[in-house]
Amino acid sequence: MRTDLILAARGDGIGERLCCLINAMFISKKTDLNFGFVWAEVPKIENSTQNSLVIKMGSDLYKYNQEDFFSEDFIKQYSYKGIFNLSNGNFSKFRNQSIKNMNDKALYQNSWGYYCVQDELDVIFNDIDDYRECIRLCWNEIKFSCKIQKIINSAYDLLISDFIAIHVRGGDALYDLREVDCYIGAFKLIPLELAISIIKSISKDKNIILFGDDISSNYKIKEYCSNNKVFLIDDFFDRTSMDSVEQAMFEIVVMSRAEVIYSSGASGFSRLAFLIGLSKKVYLSNISYQDRYVNMLHYIDEFYANNFQKAFSYLYLFLISRELNYDYEKQIKYLENSKIQDSENNVYTVLLSDLYIKNSSYDKLTQLLHNIDHKFFNVLFKKGFSTQKYLAYDFIFKSFLKNEFNIDIVNYIKYLIVCKFFNKEIPLSHENQLYAYNIVENLNFNSLYQTYLSNENRDKFISVFKELLFINFELKIRNIYNISSTLSYKLGDVMIRNYLNPVSFLKLPFLLYITKKKYIKKNLVPNSNVNILKYKLGQALIKAHKNWYKGGYIKFWFDLYKLKKEYKNKKGK
Repeated sequence: MRTDLILAARGDGIGERLCCLINAMFISKKTDLNFGFVWAEVPKIENSTQNSLVIKMGSDLYKYNQEDFFSEDFIKQYSYKGIFNLSNGNFSKFRNQSIKNMNDKALYQNSWGYYCVQDELDVIFNDIDDYRECIRLCWNEIKFSCKIQKIINSAYDLLISDFIAIHVRGGDALYDLREVDCYIGAFKLIPLELAISIIKSISKDKNIILFGDDISSNYKIKEYCSNNKVFLIDDFFDRTSMDSVEQAMFEIVVMSRAEVIYSSGASGFSRLAFLIGLSKKVYLSNISYQDRYVNMLHYIDEFYANNFQKAFSYLYLFLISRELNYDYEKQIKYLENSKIQDSENNVYTVLLSDLYIKNSSYDKLTQLLHNIDHKFFNVLFKKGFSTQKYLAYDFIFKSFLKNEFNIDIVNYIKYLIVCKFFNKEIPLSHENQLYAYNIVENLNFNSLYQTYLSNENRDKFISVFKELLFINFELKIRNIYNISSTLSYKLGDVMIRNYLNPVSFLKLPFLLYITKKKYIKKNLVPNSNVNILKYKLGQALIKAHKNWYKGGYIKFWFDLYKLKKEYKNKKGK
């Protein structure tokens, strides 16, 4: 098997895949690594969106094997299909370093080399000033299939110039997949009101082309901005003559010819267009939260495309107002507007529950959670991006775990979070773990059982309490095990086993010394409230030794008598 490879092997959309591919080609030119790729074959995606004018960009990827996308020679020379799996790279170790450091075999991600990343490499490595120039050469060196090359040529041949591109990313993330993507991917998208504010800031004589997968919403932007020279990319080609992959390739190449590209900054689609062309870029992430907030407020009440888009716009205002540390009342107002526009989206229910708790709006909280079902919990326990250590809504768990409630359903959610953590179904941040342990250790099960015995959701609560009882028991057993591993316990054990035998008693100092020497300290939390005799004896001996110069050993005999008396009284009860 060939080694010293830089491999492009992503399995996501066209933009990210091709960004990764040309990056791998670039790295191979700047290092001793050899370029290769693995082309992902994906299952069919049904175009069942709620908006018939939303295009699932790349939904026809399932039709494209490597032979459909690249030339035979390119495949023969660089493809590692069937040899390596798909995977994403991680170059964090190389940040602000020379690209030449990738030649160091000790730093290889795998025995054979690295999987490549799709990000712009000049923000990672500190010595590639010719990145844009060289990456365009890499693009031109890709040998596409005749079908794909024909589409690319048609985009380059299009008689258009001197225009600004705005990539209004939205689409399925705001429709069918909104309970998956609308929150965790919010800053990858562009609210329509922000797109309008960008258009209004551009000279009325300048040509502007809107790109994006929500054609109907883009058309409404065009109508609203009729005083500007706004076009849709659909004004320049017949979408019905191409499948979605061909459409994506055509749009990317046309976008690459723009003078300036406006985008969210987290899109492989617009990133690829920027890399292979001569455009300048303006990322929303480089515009301050305050400016975005003010610009959105200008159009939030005036412009309307549909309820899903408007719901997301209010969500975006909430996210920005949270970043700007605006008061809870303002944040709540935006999320309540989102829920009015899209009442079935549990993302807004989950986010509002957090704010209602923080704002002590318990009547609203009770009403909000009254009829929640499994869809709510699917969102609450949703995973975030693969780079995230915890769940997407871990920050909301804190609101439930740290507070005491007199609301049945809220307590149920709190205990369910605890159960799922101890059953290793979900991870928790360190702070939330402390709350979870504290809840289990301080539960009054008799009181809780009586409280919920006559509850309308009795069966649901009882099942959770059974779990909590078992978890509580396990923690106590684990605590006893941890205590028996401490030095205090071990010293006390030696004393109890040897103090009755006169010969052993004489050896006791030596035995205690040996026990201490053999002891390997474990990273366990000390507990001064443990009422185990062996532990208390050992603790008293350690204390005596530390204070020997203050008569510690003389006091030890009094402590010993006191402990013996306490222990006898306990046994007599």
